[in-house]
Amino acid sequence: MPNDFEPVGLLTSNSQMIIGRKSLPTNDLKEFIAWLKANPNKATAGTAGVGSPQHVFGIMFQKATNTHFRLSHYRGGVLATQDLVAASVTLLAKATLFGLTSSGLSRK
Repeated sequence: MPNDFEPVGLLTSNSQMIIGRKSLPTNDLKEFIAWLKANPNKATAGTAGVGSPQHVFGIMFQKATNTHFRLSHYRGGVLATQDLVAASVTLLAKATLFGLTSSGLSRK
């Protein structure tokens, strides 16, 4: 069974920006990763739904950084973004949220 499938090529790539709620006690990615390691499973990442690019990014980010946080799946990115502004989730990974970061409503 392990050899039933074989990769044939890259279909797509997707860049994500990690955005944290304004009250996070970190200033950059290195501090954020250290905070996640010191506080396992205390952070919640909002996603646009199961199987979304944000969901996959969250899983890959945890594996790459050896961190652990909960994933909260919404019915679309808008609802997840509203909960980030309301500080109901700790972070989001989105392709574009420059308006939130430039307005001071969140941290990037």
